[in-house]
Amino acid sequence: MDNILYLGVEFVLVVALIIVLPFPAYWIAGYEKGFGNFSLAVETFVSPDSNMSKINMIGLRGHLIYKIFESDFLTFKLFAGDPTVAYNLTNSNIEFVFSPKIGAKAELLKSFYITVFGNVITTSPYLWPGAGLFILTYF
Repeated sequence: MDNILYLGVEFVLVVALIIVLPFPAYWIAGYEKGFGNFSLAVETFVSPDSNMSKINMIGLRGHLIYKIFESDFLTFKLFAGDPTVAYNLTNSNIEFVFSPKIGAKAELLKSFYITVFGNVITTSPYLWPGAGLFILTYF
């Protein structure tokens, strides 16, 4: 059973004309608890406003992870979920959101996660793309 602490940033990928721009959407500290090939992750996050000048939202979210491949150098995982409870500092509301997220994690040298994901937006017929980079600590 693996216990992993991770710290990093998640980006929303915004298409501007032909260029894809990464916009920092969440600063994340998380904990992942492994149970064989499955694991559960709980994350706390801070979301900046669009000007990156102040904090827009703080919250807690989680997801289920399935390990597909593991070696000494690379581990590949799929994840889904993301129910969220957050406090919105802009309008002082507590928000409960279930914006389903599906994605993949590549763990390199048991030190870094690189994630690629899509948020399922119920009002749109497509996934909202994103990516992340995290530093890992096993204990």
